[in-house]
Amino acid sequence: MTVRFALLLSVVIALVSIGAIDPSILTSARASDPANPWANVEGEVIVRDSAAGTLVSMRPEKDQKEQKEKKEQEEQKKKHAEKSRKKEEKAEKAEVPAPAEQKKSENAKKAEAEKPAAKPSGATAEPKPGVEADKAPAKTAAAPAEGAKTEPPKPATVEVKRQRLKIEATFDGVFEAQQTAELVLRPAEWQGLTVMHAVEHGTVVRRGDVIVAMELEKIDRALADLRTELRLSELSLKQAEEELRAIEALAPIDLAAAERAHKQTQEDFELYKGVFRPMNIRSAEMMMKLADFRVENAEEEMEQLEKMYKSDDLTEETEKIVLKRAQMQLEVARFNREIAKIQFEDTIKRDIPRMDVRNEEAARRADIAWQRTRVLAPVSLEKQRLEVEKLRVARARAEERFAKLSADREQMTVRAPIDGVVYYGACDRGRWGSALGEQLQRGVVVQPNKVFATVVQPRPLAVRVNVPEKQLINARVGMKATIKPAALPEVRLEGIVDRVAAVPHGGGLFDAKITLAAEKSAESLKPGMTGEVKVLAYDKPDAVVVPVAAVATEEDDDRKHFVYLMAEGKPKKQAIEIGRKTDKLVEVLSGLTPGQQVLAEAPKEKAAESASAKPADAAKPDSAGPAKAAQPSAPSAEAGKQQK
Repeated sequence: MTVRFALLLSVVIALVSIGAIDPSILTSARASDPANPWANVEGEVIVRDSAAGTLVSMRPEKDQKEQKEKKEQEEQKKKHAEKSRKKEEKAEKAEVPAPAEQKKSENAKKAEAEKPAAKPSGATAEPKPGVEADKAPAKTAAAPAEGAKTEPPKPATVEVKRQRLKIEATFDGVFEAQQTAELVLRPAEWQGLTVMHAVEHGTVVRRGDVIVAMELEKIDRALADLRTELRLSELSLKQAEEELRAIEALAPIDLAAAERAHKQTQEDFELYKGVFRPMNIRSAEMMMKLADFRVENAEEEMEQLEKMYKSDDLTEETEKIVLKRAQMQLEVARFNREIAKIQFEDTIKRDIPRMDVRNEEAARRADIAWQRTRVLAPVSLEKQRLEVEKLRVARARAEERFAKLSADREQMTVRAPIDGVVYYGACDRGRWGSALGEQLQRGVVVQPNKVFATVVQPRPLAVRVNVPEKQLINARVGMKATIKPAALPEVRLEGIVDRVAAVPHGGGLFDAKITLAAEKSAESLKPGMTGEVKVLAYDKPDAVVVPVAAVATEEDDDRKHFVYLMAEGKPKKQAIEIGRKTDKLVEVLSGLTPGQQVLAEAPKEKAAESASAKPADAAKPDSAGPAKAAQPSAPSAEAGKQQK
């Protein structure tokens, strides 16, 4: 009960403070709680309404519940009003509403604010005549305000100003040494590029110092073998040249000898056929005839001797001797005839045919040899000449290979071409690739024709930037630039755009180079460091400018621009010629003069024409009620959507 009394007392004090209850007329029925003399048996308090002069029965629990519900309704009403305000502000940014639409929007807001919130279904309260009586006069007094005509708000305008228009383009830059020397091995023959020793990354070297030394044992062996091959090829060439000279000298002699031998053989063959062959046949026949003659002669002599012996002209001893001789001669003659016969037959049947074949073959051989010599002698001579030429080419190639290997060996001891600092890797537009420090170790093979290190002279420095194609207008040769090194954010370096590539190098980016005016204030800067580059693309101290939102383009030609110029309190479309622009300002070259007023945000062209054609609609009161008053916000939102 103590808690209930405390709550009731707080409510009474609140009502007294607002003058709704006269504390002098507070009465109570029979009191059931000694601690609360103003409460009856049901916990009810009877109070008098000083304004209405009536008694009001109040129950603390119900009043607290109603107040709580009323507070929630008010909070919901505030949230709803805030959402409506934000929505309308968003629509107003997309398009400036016409005066009539502004009036309708305001009426909608007012109707929404005055619309009584629906009471929750679970809330019940007893009638309060005094409270309703107080509210009635207030509502009656507010009625004339709703019907009163209100002036539409004026659209936001800005003044055309003359001020400095400065355009700076910001790029990411990298510091690059202007003098560098790439270290790359380009061997013509040798491929085994094995590291024996390499200086460390960042080593300061002078011209001629050894930076990398390669393994040389294998190439030295190859050079020794090639020297031996060169000596052998030299001897072979010398021998072939001597043979060529001999062939060239003997070729006409051999040709003449072959021709002479052919001629002699033909003559001998003709002589054999015409003379020696018939003579051989006749000789054989004569020898046979002679043998026959001798036999006949011996037979006749024997016959005569026998006749003589029969006549006894000789003594018996002489007879025997002569007969014996004659008999012997006859036998010899007969034997010689047999030999002659055999020889004759051998000569006729064997020797002469064989001699015929031999002489014919000799003649044919001589003819073939002559023809061969006549044809092959020049061929052999030419072949020997080609052989000599081949040996000469082979030797020249061997000498060339030896020279290339010797040059490759010289490359394998890499020396610094300039004074500077050794950087591992290659520099691509000021940016260094992955470091090769771990790879330049003993035993590692270096890839030919690939940059493995670079000698860099730390000064002078330049800055390289990648310019997107949309920013080419803001990065031209001769423009001034300011560089803020990332390592020295408090330092500012001045430079000038020295070169911009004529073609992109990939991804729509153009390479640009900025030379620095002075580097004394940034001695700690090193090639490869980065910084922010700001190029002063445009700077006009007395440019006529308007906000970007105030400028619109023609629907059928986006090259034509216009603004809405305020003339006699009304917006009027005004064509302009624009120059450069930033994110916020646009330079006006013609069409406006400083001091003129234009709409701060150019609306859609149709909305602006409608506003100029019907200015009287803005003063008409909205009698359609809260539901219709909320409708004008829809076109505004749609216009904002189209603007986006």
